Amino acid sequence: MVFRVFGVCAALVAVGLAGCLSNKADLGRDAFVGDWKCGDTRLALSSRSVDVDGKSESIAWIETGGNADYGLFTTKGGHYSVFNTTKRSLTFHDHKGGSTIDCKRA
Repeated sequence: MVFRVFGVCAALVAVGLAGCLSNKADLGRDAFVGDWKCGDTRLALSSRSVDVDGKSESIAWIETGGNADYGLFTTKGGHYSVFNTTKRSLTFHDHKGGSTIDCKRA
């Protein structure tokens, strides 16, 4: 009886995780690209640059996975993380400045 319940629970967890993974895969590699409204802050992200309130930095490389959905590393030494990425929202963290902001697609 215990093994049967455990097997059912394990199957439900596996199905739930598969659903989460497939939703993330649907976003694509550059899901963060676009214009974002983050409270009073305007954020424009592309696969080539990060622009925060008109201050732009060129992206040197992008990492996916790990501790964030995306890690954006700039040619000026900036490091930004993008979390909780959906088609309409994301969380943006500036490692240098220490600020974290929630954003909605503009």
